[in-house]
Amino acid sequence: MSDARRYVCGHRLPALEADVLELLLAAPGPMTVGEVQQALAGAPRAHTTVSTLLTRLSDRGLVSRRLRERVYEWSPAGSAEELTIAALHEVLDGVENPDAVVLGFLDTVRGKRTRHPSQDPR
Repeated sequence: MSDARRYVCGHRLPALEADVLELLLAAPGPMTVGEVQQALAGAPRAHTTVSTLLTRLSDRGLVSRRLRERVYEWSPAGSAEELTIAALHEVLDGVENPDAVVLGFLDTVRGKRTRHPSQDPR
């Protein structure tokens, strides 16, 4: 098994977890473990494997489940944008001046490579 990881909504995930989260984000509604199992591309995965992947994503706060007629249905814990914002919050929690980081990032995204007063060599 490969240890390849990918970013989905700003969260670095093992490949299979990324596949499951992308599947749930694209789904029109909540899915059962069996539905996720059937919809996953590639080699068939055991029911217990898919259940474990969903539980790991739930532990990360990326998916949620609800009980419906004795079966759990799984869905993303938010929209792609909301999950990305949560990832940004995690990153910014470890930064001394998050406002400066966000403003600097917005400057680069908008193509304004302006200097901030703290960067002025005078």
